[in-house]
Amino acid sequence: ALAPALMMRDAYASASKAKKSSPEDENEEGEEAPDPKRCAPQVSCLIPPLIPPPYLEGSTMLLDMIDYAKDTVALYVKYTNAKLKKAMSPFLPDGSIPAADEDQGGELQANACSVLMKGLWLARLARPDCQKAISDLASRVQKWTRGDDKRLYRLICYLHTTSHYRLAGRVQDPLDSLELFLFCDADFAGDKSDSKSTTGIFLALTGPNTFFPLNGVSKKQTCVSHSTPEAEIVAANSAVRLEGLPALQIWDTILQRKVQATLLEDNQATMQILKSGRNPALRHVSRTHRVNLAWISEVFRTCSQMGIQYCSTSEQAADIMTKGFSNPEVWKRATALIGMTKEGPDVNVYGILLPPFIQTQDNQEIFREF
Repeated sequence: ALAPALMMRDAYASASKAKKSSPEDENEEGEEAPDPKRCAPQVSCLIPPLIPPPYLEGSTMLLDMIDYAKDTVALYVKYTNAKLKKAMSPFLPDGSIPAADEDQGGELQANACSVLMKGLWLARLARPDCQKAISDLASRVQKWTRGDDKRLYRLICYLHTTSHYRLAGRVQDPLDSLELFLFCDADFAGDKSDSKSTTGIFLALTGPNTFFPLNGVSKKQTCVSHSTPEAEIVAANSAVRLEGLPALQIWDTILQRKVQATLLEDNQATMQILKSGRNPALRHVSRTHRVNLAWISEVFRTCSQMGIQYCSTSEQAADIMTKGFSNPEVWKRATALIGMTKEGPDVNVYGILLPPFIQTQDNQEIFREF
């Protein structure tokens, strides 16, 4: 749990000396500095792929596991001798696997666990875009089918195509401006075999001009929900209990102050239920949902460091942890929201400069027109 904090130590040392500027400041040529593009008003942090102001100092860190990704692909090829194709998403389109394939044992059942565990380590450290695909397959190693063979092949093709992708974070604010954003989402009855939902969590260190990914979670829920709000309640409980509150303890120690954490929820009905702790439409809920709702509502009432805020679906970074997007354009947007890059700190997978800098010979960053 301390690994992200230790990795960011040097970045904070530089960020704490950042200069405060405004769009009204002029650059060296006497021209007006470009107006920074920011996210929607309800989210007060810089969410990729939006552009940070170019006139602030700061640090960028790239989590690079390119060689490990290639080793994962090589391990799969060793077992199968398969010829890999280009794939821009780790998920197959709905309906592409015949129902008969789900009833027959898969050829890779003996070796699937080895490939998936290697890929899971990659996903946990530097490739959160693969976390849901790997987690879904890992839950099926004891009942592996031909359909799972095809899903694993698609995942490996995606890793082969995107092995150069890296996870990037940038800090461009003083330490007293940083806070934690806890993105939380859930699908509804996404698992067709048992109708259980999936919890998606994405934790990031944020500021007015800062976005640094810390952790991502994709986990199947252990109870069946009757509606989207019920699934969202279970997901919010897991996010706050397993990620939010422990992160507060760590960052309070690192930054030597009380850090604010905000739960980002894209379902307004769920937000109202979490705040009030009750809803007549949910009087039928089982004990699991009732306990989850009572606990998290108490946290929001009693913990001054934990808040909740609405986030539009288009800015929900945890969406990639709950849904299997097969459309390449939709997938690009989803990966950009969590800070995935393919060439370096200046270009992300969404095709937008992040951040819009170039490096000059004297190691100075200047704004790049685009």
